[in-house]
Amino acid sequence: MYIPCAESLVRGGYFLRHEQTGGYDTLTSAQSLLRDLVEAHARALAALPVLPAPNAPKVDAGDAEERVGDGGRGTEQSLLDVAKAGLATDTDAALAVTSALRVRDGLMAASVPAAAAAAGVAPARVLIAIDTYNALHGRTGYGRTDEDTGRRVELSVEELRLASAMRLLSVPAASLGC
Repeated sequence: MYIPCAESLVRGGYFLRHEQTGGYDTLTSAQSLLRDLVEAHARALAALPVLPAPNAPKVDAGDAEERVGDGGRGTEQSLLDVAKAGLATDTDAALAVTSALRVRDGLMAASVPAAAAAAGVAPARVLIAIDTYNALHGRTGYGRTDEDTGRRVELSVEELRLASAMRLLSVPAASLGC
């Protein structure tokens, strides 16, 4: 998985409030990530089954998790199906972000020998590369209007579900299944 510019996760495009988590989903950045991943690695994604990420905390994504859970059409077989579910519509930010997070988790799980063996597949070689990583620890270009003051309040990276989940260097390796 390659993200050529982490700034694309914290600036530009549309964002919508994710009711279950209170955070925000960034449709444009999630679909861009998924589209680039599918274009570059469709064959590899098709060969990888959906595996739960070892030790990953469960994030309540609400009904988006259920819709991604079945590939969006009741036939999820691979990480490619999960990615395609996130690309299936331009109006569902929660579905796109949840799909991107499930693909990320699935890639990490596929690289863990024990998780891959339990699924009956060989461990995959996985590289997640994020250029301009420091953008995930800076300011965002997203903001909302404060209801009390009417002023613009900038959203923090922690409030953006996809961007905060890509802060892979900020969490212990064991929690990522490594």
